[in-house]
Amino acid sequence: MEQDQQIIHKARKLGEKLIAIPSTADNPEELRHALDIAKMELQGFAVEEFEGSGIPSVLISGSSQKLTVKRRGGLTVLQA
Repeated sequence: MEQDQQIIHKARKLGEKLIAIPSTADNPEELRHALDIAKMELQGFAVEEFEGSGIPSVLISGSSQKLTVKRRGGLTVLQA
């Protein structure tokens, strides 16, 4: 249970960091900055970087967890 709380706390802190960054499709420097933070905070996961319509995105996945971090004018983090 305590480990779950630590994970929730870390996820919330990461969300707060990412929300504070004005990373929109028309602000590519900050967009890349947000993705760099996500990659740094989620080290140990497999990372696949790609770009669609000139907008950088990152797929971050692991053996038991899968997160998609995409920028489409706003950050979307999905857990599958």
